[in-house]
Amino acid sequence: MASRTVATLFAVLLATLPAVAALAQGPTMWQIESSKTASHVLYSRPGHRFSTKMGPDGAFQANADWEAGKRPTWYIEYQQYGYMMILGGLLHHEPQTVDDGWKVFDWGFQHMDREGNFEGSCAGSVAGEFHSASFFIEAVAHTILALQQSPYAAQFQSQIDRDVPLLHRAALWMIKPSVWDKSIGPNGRFTHRRYLEAAALGETSLLTGDQSLLDKAHWLISDAIPRQDPSGYNPEKGGADSSYHAVGLCYAEYYMTFLPNDPLVPQMAAMADKGLKWEERRMLPSGEISAAGNTRTGGEEKKYTGQVKHIAYTMVFRAYYWRAMQTGSHRWMDDATKVATFEHWLK
Repeated sequence: MASRTVATLFAVLLATLPAVAALAQGPTMWQIESSKTASHVLYSRPGHRFSTKMGPDGAFQANADWEAGKRPTWYIEYQQYGYMMILGGLLHHEPQTVDDGWKVFDWGFQHMDREGNFEGSCAGSVAGEFHSASFFIEAVAHTILALQQSPYAAQFQSQIDRDVPLLHRAALWMIKPSVWDKSIGPNGRFTHRRYLEAAALGETSLLTGDQSLLDKAHWLISDAIPRQDPSGYNPEKGGADSSYHAVGLCYAEYYMTFLPNDPLVPQMAAMADKGLKWEERRMLPSGEISAAGNTRTGGEEKKYTGQVKHIAYTMVFRAYYWRAMQTGSHRWMDDATKVATFEHWLK
């Protein structure tokens, strides 16, 4: 049963949602990330959850195994978890976890070549490198933009100044014609990747002022929105997947939070609300998300680590929670609460 203290976090938020919705452009990313509910549900005990999974030089999880000779391939996307460590460490006053998070990002950039490519990641497939890089690029950009909105901006200015040019180089590699043309087609089977890639490029454009990155982000979003099925799901490998659908909604909502005045936001918002209604129909009264009929999760695919992919409940929670904070919707906050309760995050 949820504790009175933690359950109160949701009750307070529900009471204040109309005020949140009345904000001129909605809450900032830092305001959402640092809210008591997000801090408790997403970032509790960050050092224990994340620092224990990194090697001494910052290689994270599968990449630490790769360095130890236990895996044949490394994946730049695993370095995205520096984002959770930096923000979680700040929110829970764990300076060592914050330092470890920057170390995780540093390891990633140390494996980037002069062209901005993380060569060798995903066994050298250009489309695979493109996809894997987009996770890392979005995570670094997301972290920096959130920090710039926070009281900690000046404290981390040196890291920001160091990483933005590196981030820009990586994003420019993504839109090189020789890379873009080989990657867009293969990645198009997975609609969530369009929103992930758009977030990576759009957020980096905010940091650098590079219009070419924003133009590509607009192309990706304009390509993704018409893919939505009339029932509300965004296709993955030709069908519906209740986990990856939520992942795509998260990245679309990140984009809308960071770029609230973007001309495509109204269309994205309509897509997100329709998508959340579809996801809601896959939600049991307990908050469990059904994987029945999924094209990718619930037994269809395995992770790079060999584990079977299951519902990414953290991303389902984020999809509902972020949209509730953006819109003031009690309905979406109720759904976020159900998911958190099912996962026992409210104990």
